[in-house]
Amino acid sequence: MISSMHRTWRSWFADSHVGRRWRAIMENVATSMADRVVTGICALAQVPLAVNYLGQEAFGLWMTLSAVVAAMAVADLGLSIGVQNRMADAFGRDQLIELRQVWKTGSLILAGIAALLAILLLPCCWAVDWAALFKISNAQVAASVPHCLVIMVGAFCLGLPLTTAHRLALAVQLGWMANIKSTAQAIVTLALVALAAWQRLDLPAFLLVITLPPAIANLLLLLALRRQLGWHTTAAPAFSASMGREIAGKNLLFTLPQIGATALGVVPSLLLASLLGAAALTPWNLMQRLLGLPVMFQHMFLAPLWPAYTEANARGDLAWVRATYRRSLWLSLFVAILPTLSFALWGRWALSVWSSQPIDTFDPWLLAATSLWTALQALTFPAAALLNAHGWIKGQAIYGTVAVAGSLLLMPTVISAMGTVGVPLTLVIVFGAIGVPFTFWEARYQLRRQERRLAAPLASASICAA
Repeated sequence: MISSMHRTWRSWFADSHVGRRWRAIMENVATSMADRVVTGICALAQVPLAVNYLGQEAFGLWMTLSAVVAAMAVADLGLSIGVQNRMADAFGRDQLIELRQVWKTGSLILAGIAALLAILLLPCCWAVDWAALFKISNAQVAASVPHCLVIMVGAFCLGLPLTTAHRLALAVQLGWMANIKSTAQAIVTLALVALAAWQRLDLPAFLLVITLPPAIANLLLLLALRRQLGWHTTAAPAFSASMGREIAGKNLLFTLPQIGATALGVVPSLLLASLLGAAALTPWNLMQRLLGLPVMFQHMFLAPLWPAYTEANARGDLAWVRATYRRSLWLSLFVAILPTLSFALWGRWALSVWSSQPIDTFDPWLLAATSLWTALQALTFPAAALLNAHGWIKGQAIYGTVAVAGSLLLMPTVISAMGTVGVPLTLVIVFGAIGVPFTFWEARYQLRRQERRLAAPLASASICAA
């Protein structure tokens, strides 16, 4: 067995492109392990600080407003993902000037979108009675809602064009730099949360000090990448309107899965807040955060495969893609799926110890349904990453939209009848019947289709030679 593993290891590095690809993946994974550990510890440490300092209603409001602002992510029309794939493709073809032009074009378009969002959405922070919508009973918390929204919307718009720095690091397989950025950001954010709790800052001031680190971290990452890639010594290529139209048109379908994912992150929180009150979000959110740890480790191993798939496809290395995809499925089973399912057995105790809340706060049925829903997400991630990396989006746009729409249409009725458990239960039923089977079917179908496409020129060459 050891000799077999040695032969496999040696074969990974036999080709220069394959060797570089695996080295980049392992560097990414190694730094990601440290990043996920630190980020996970920081995220866990934030919760008892924030819950005890803000109170359940203010904490639930923070989560609700975060969900509202997260809905704005769909405004990039899939450009962030499209820009990453296009940069990874240019990198795979060794077209470094084109890569830089793609980054510049995408960044400027996102800056324009951010400016438009700010103009349209900032007035809405005052025009709607958000406190009544979210059933806020505390008068001081209710009065702060518009200020909180202004801060979060402004921070999002400021940071949107800077997200291309993270996409650039992944595209050129320098994910280790993005991981270092993420680690530093998590440590700084935890320190700011502790400082806010110590100084007893009000909710708007609390949000102000914790929403700025992501934009600052991405700016510093961009400066480091410019030096790493040698961009600081050469003139930047011009903005290309035609390239922008091409990226937007080709990757517009990315918007539908993006809208679906955003809706699943936003609408359940809004429904819980409007139907049951903002305080109902606290146990649901705490479960999601703790259950997110196994999924976080899964993403740590599999996220570097996305740009690697794109680069390998640009070089026609489909055998590597297929073998790596199979390994990612087995890895997901042991790293994320089984640990997540087991959480239904011991999670109430862990949640109570972690959050300092009574164990009765956490409904065992809600925990079981949330564990199953998280496991389903972990199950489909390897196939979704493969499809997204190759730009195979049309199928996901169709069956994914149907699953999301069906879930959100059914969810209010189930919540009214069953309470908070209605959220994960609806998602499990609908996605278990539609999203999961179709995702795996399409991944298998597209791989076989790609094999036939690559085999066709070889067959034609053989016939001509004969």
